[in-house]
Amino acid sequence: MKTTTPLAKFGSLLALALLLIVGSACDSIVGSDDDDDHDDDEHGEMARVQLETRDGTGTVVATWTDENGWDTDALTVALSDDGDHPVWTVRMFEEDGDEITLEEGGEFEARYAVDSEAPQDIIYFDGSGEIDFEGAAATLYGDEGELFHGDHVHVYPQSAGTTQVRFLLWHDNHSDDDTALIDLTVQE
Repeated sequence: MKTTTPLAKFGSLLALALLLIVGSACDSIVGSDDDDDHDDDEHGEMARVQLETRDGTGTVVATWTDENGWDTDALTVALSDDGDHPVWTVRMFEEDGDEITLEEGGEFEARYAVDSEAPQDIIYFDGSGEIDFEGAAATLYGDEGELFHGDHVHVYPQSAGTTQVRFLLWHDNHSDDDTALIDLTVQE
C-alpha cells in the first residue's frame, strides 16, 4: 500500500497550477495555428502587412494578406559600394482593419527572420537584431548595425543571391504572428 504525504500532494497541485499558467501564455512558436489561447485584444493577429520605403515617399514595396499571401514574387535589393541599404517601414493591420501600433520598446514591434532552410549569407542577419560588421562590411556600414527599430527594419545586403524571409509581429521575446515566406534577392 502506497501513501502520499500532504507535502507531495501540495507539490503536485502546485505543478499542475504552473502548467495551466504557462500553457495559457502567448505562443512562442512562429506561425502557431493554436488561436484558442489568444485574446485578440491582448495579442495582435495580422491580416495584412505592408512594407513601405522610408525615404520620405512612403512607396509601397510589397503587401501581404493572410488570405492571398504576398502581392509580389520577391523583394529585390542591390549590393551597394556606398553603404546604401533598404530601410522599410512595416505596417501591420488586424482583420478589422485596425493598425497595430508598432514601436521600439512598445508592446509590439516589427521584425523579420531568415528561414532556417534558406541561404544564410545573402543578408546580414542575427535574431537579436544586433550586427557587428567586420572587414569590408564595417567600411560600408560602420562597426555595428541594428536591424529592428519598432516600426521599421534595416536590411544589410551581404552577397548576391536569394534567401527567404518572413516578417514577424514581435511581442516581448517571441513572435505572436508571422507572414508567409517571401524571396529576398540581392543583386550586384
